[in-house]
Amino acid sequence: MLVTAKQLTPTDVETSLTIDDYLFSKDNSKLLIYTNSEKVWRSNSRDGFRWSPDSKKIAYWQLDTSGSKDFIMINNTDALYPILTTFPYPKVGEDNALAKVGIVNLASKKQLGLNYLTTRVICTSHV
Repeated sequence: MLVTAKQLTPTDVETSLTIDDYLFSKDNSKLLIYTNSEKVWRSNSRDGFRWSPDSKKIAYWQLDTSGSKDFIMINNTDALYPILTTFPYPKVGEDNALAKVGIVNLASKKQLGLNYLTTRVICTSHV
């Protein structure tokens, strides 16, 4: 056992976090645990994190989708009744999400500040 349930339980709740996946650093000295992942299109996103080559930092990406309207996708194939999935999704001519890349220094537990890109790119087409 690498991590106990108590270590995965936030102080203000009684149940531990659900682990979606995990990834060891390149030197196997650290463990990155994926919890509460967000659904991106049809699957949960687990590729927004990378270890530094020396395993001392983690780089990540984050999106501010507050400017995007919600899109509702209807899944008619996985169950007897339709399943509705809602997620922010810009249409042609609307603002895309703001993107941010961050780096966390594991020793100091400080985030090396990289702010959101300040210009929204207008979505002009979809592939």
